Amino acid sequence: MITILSPIRNITKRRTAALELAESEQKYRTLFEQNLSGIYRATVKGAILNCNDAFVKMLKYDSLNELLEINAAELYFLPEDRNNFITTVIGKKKLCNYEDVLKCKDGSPLYVIENISLQKDAITGEEFFDGVLIDITDRKLAELRLKENDTVITNLNKNLKMRAQELALQNEEKEKRAAELIIANKELVFQNEQKEKKAAELIIANQELKKTGAELKKLSMVAKETINGVVIRDKDQNIVWVNNAFTKMYGYELDEVTGRNPKDFLPGPETDVEVLNYVKEQYRKKETFVFEILNYTKSGNKIYVRIQVQPIFDENGSIKQSFALHTDITRQRELEEKVEMEKIIKQKQITNAVFAAQERERSEIGRELHDNVNQILSAIRMYIDIAKMDEKNHDSLLTKASAFALSAIEEVRKLSKTLITPLIKEIGLKDTVKNLTEEIMLVHPIKILFTATDFTEEKLSDKFKLNVFRIVQEQIGNVLRHAQAKKIYVNIEDNYGKLLISISDDGIGFDTTIRKAGVGITNIKNRTELYNGSLHLNSEQGKGTALSITFNKTDLLITDYTPSCL
Repeated sequence: MITILSPIRNITKRRTAALELAESEQKYRTLFEQNLSGIYRATVKGAILNCNDAFVKMLKYDSLNELLEINAAELYFLPEDRNNFITTVIGKKKLCNYEDVLKCKDGSPLYVIENISLQKDAITGEEFFDGVLIDITDRKLAELRLKENDTVITNLNKNLKMRAQELALQNEEKEKRAAELIIANKELVFQNEQKEKKAAELIIANQELKKTGAELKKLSMVAKETINGVVIRDKDQNIVWVNNAFTKMYGYELDEVTGRNPKDFLPGPETDVEVLNYVKEQYRKKETFVFEILNYTKSGNKIYVRIQVQPIFDENGSIKQSFALHTDITRQRELEEKVEMEKIIKQKQITNAVFAAQERERSEIGRELHDNVNQILSAIRMYIDIAKMDEKNHDSLLTKASAFALSAIEEVRKLSKTLITPLIKEIGLKDTVKNLTEEIMLVHPIKILFTATDFTEEKLSDKFKLNVFRIVQEQIGNVLRHAQAKKIYVNIEDNYGKLLISISDDGIGFDTTIRKAGVGITNIKNRTELYNGSLHLNSEQGKGTALSITFNKTDLLITDYTPSCL
């Protein structure tokens, strides 16, 4: 059963926040699964730990499980290719725009651009790779075809020159023979030979043009059908050609952008100047690069795009053209901003809850001072005043006043204990909780049994340990105030990567279907949520109450976003 101790305040907002958090986590997962880029995680030894659907489809495997069963080394054509990749990543720790070729399930090549980072598991220390790759197979194949076309045209020119030389020699021989045989027909023979030469050249040139045109048509069809904008520019960075996706993305037709530099009409008022300077510098370096930028459409609408640029070089190593792929990431940016805003709102709600708990604590201390300590001090004063006038009972009255003074001192001491921050940093969480239970048993007729099974706290932050201490302190206070218990059981333990905290009693319990969560339980719930923990409260009339809290210890080792006020 899930417990509730007193009327809840504004629980609807918290439930809504929880639902929104779950929805944002789902959106994160959706971004991972539906990303067009391939995303994977693999160990240095080659075990593929996880990947998204785009990665599976790029490598032409039937399912994620099928791909996870193979070693990453099987995705390379040669073992040394995998070894070179591992050596490079380990040496540099992080690679950007790393070009590689992988082997698909059917044996076909997959050309990619990768961004890879070397990570280390916080618990096991095992190194692994996180990678994001983009399929550039079509572009690479297009480059190879273009290179083949250049080779064909070069060979064609050489053949034409050789053929021209041969024809020239033949013409010279024919002219000599014609001069010897028929001097009168020399001019006529020469004209016929020239016509034959031109006809032969036209036939050969026409055949080669047909072949080149067929190849260019294939490349054009590929570029036209892709969902990403494709831009081809000349050596001066002026546009030569754009595909239909570019037109849909920006609203410009081919004839409107041909001969123009994109930097002259795509950036706008809010475009980051530093990004433009970065692009200019990368072009100067003559390297493949990727960047994100805010551009504007023809109608003036803002659009966030990821642009991948690939220079194309001539035989002298100079850039003769460049190939750019534009991907619209506007929706992705909007989702990221929305998730970030949801995080900020959630953090504000948690902080407000902590502040509310502090105000409640101050109010309780004020009531204790007024209703309890103040009454005791008033009684002391009354007995002293009476003792001054009653000589017969003077000593007994002073004795009672002294007993009340000791009671007041004990009450102040208990209140001080709740206000002073425990020595978590000096003596640790385990000993601090133990001291708390021993001090409570000195002033309350109750038995508290504290255990810490296989619990290690060295890698936990002091803020988190203080947060756990306040949870234990709060729940023990709840038991003392309401449960009429004789025993309290407190346990902290590590269990398969989880940190478990349980506090139970043998008190009167309550019906959770009637009583709602009070301020104390609400405060504990808020402190639990600060570290993404889960809380369960079970109670039954006459059978006591059990509170259990679970934290993911891996998250605790790397995350500490607790507010300073605990």
